[in-house]
Amino acid sequence: MADTLERIAELAGVSRSTVSRVLNQDPHVRDSTRARVLEIVERERFEPNRAARGLASGRAGMIGVVISVDLAHLFSDPYFPLVLKGIYDAARSRDLVVSLWIVDEEDDPRAVNKIARGSMLDGAIVAAGATNDPTVAALCSTSKPFVLLGRPADDPSLSYVDVDNRDAAAAATTHLLARGRRRIATVAGPSFSIAAIDRKAGYLDALVRAGIEPDPDLVYESDFSAASAVVGTRRLIDHEPDAIVAANDVMAVAIMAELAAMGRRVPDDVAVVGFDDLPIAAQANPSLTTVRQPIGLLAREALGALTELIADPSSGPRQIVIPTELIIRSSCGSATR
Repeated sequence: MADTLERIAELAGVSRSTVSRVLNQDPHVRDSTRARVLEIVERERFEPNRAARGLASGRAGMIGVVISVDLAHLFSDPYFPLVLKGIYDAARSRDLVVSLWIVDEEDDPRAVNKIARGSMLDGAIVAAGATNDPTVAALCSTSKPFVLLGRPADDPSLSYVDVDNRDAAAAATTHLLARGRRRIATVAGPSFSIAAIDRKAGYLDALVRAGIEPDPDLVYESDFSAASAVVGTRRLIDHEPDAIVAANDVMAVAIMAELAAMGRRVPDDVAVVGFDDLPIAAQANPSLTTVRQPIGLLAREALGALTELIADPSSGPRQIVIPTELIIRSSCGSATR
């Protein structure tokens, strides 16, 4: 690599450092010099390697994706593969390498510290979502740029990309109320999940605004899994709900299957609404009414915010909230598609 840089510099009549600055897109290089160096690079079919560019720029060209979730849940929930694909596609378009880190609750603190301090990452996207995630705390104590995929619990200084989970869940519940449902239950997510907290709050907001006193017997806290949704459905059905708001689509589809097994018709006896608009929502029978959050866009915006922070760490936090859309299908009795 050093010999090649010297050769390009010699042919262009500039210093080796100038060649490095051109290759790393330094805006302070003269246009004429940049054009001459790039012409020689193309003519000589020169391909700089990542390590050399890292030495020249002080960056490795690698970003981390940190997912704090149980490994089994990672591969059973379609949400996470869609997030990873969105980040990977966006990173590839920017010639960045993605390093995946999976952190579960049993991980040694040394693993978290390695992400924050010991790795060769320029920055990280953290799909944490818990109120007390140790990875977020560790990254806060360093200067390494990072962006949360999901709003932080209580720190307005952090960068994040998210949807308005509370408003979206309220809109879904309000739609059921407008359809004449009054005993609306929810299979919520776990109490340590920020998204679950916000979605449950939105459900409660809609009931209160409609003058309905929330019934604790119609609230079941799950772990976002299909299995927990089945248990929740069995417990809720004794309290005669006429609708169920699920905290994600995986649970909503499981709820509809369990209701069918119980002899309850969806939506005639019990309407069901989900959250995410994963591919399984449209494929379900009946098709699932759900909140669409643009997962690919969330991933792309998170990567874009991170690259901006890497380029200028002092520029302040990026906080991006992306709109959702309620997709009306058959499971709430409002559509036939």
